[in-house]
Amino acid sequence: MPKKVRTTKSFPLPDLLPFKEKLLHWGQQYEEIIWLDSNQYKEKNTGAYEAILAADAFTSIQTDTQNAFEQLSEYQQLTNDWIFGYLTYDLKNDTEPL
Repeated sequence: MPKKVRTTKSFPLPDLLPFKEKLLHWGQQYEEIIWLDSNQYKEKNTGAYEAILAADAFTSIQTDTQNAFEQLSEYQQLTNDWIFGYLTYDLKNDTEPL
């Protein structure tokens, strides 16, 4: 598995919206990106992140609906880190008999 390279920078932003727009635009140079934006929604016990950009995956997983959740669990244990991605509607076939 490739070495993880995570970059974290913290600094105050006088105007958040232009920065988020520039960050999203910068991320578009990559083939794989995930953009999560809270849209300044505030709720108790949340709000740790205003926005998250994940770009350029080190590893990935693709699976069909057979044993998808087991494979995802194995992948998460192997990765031992945040996982960004999506789940499709077809996974219902792995959760309930049709």
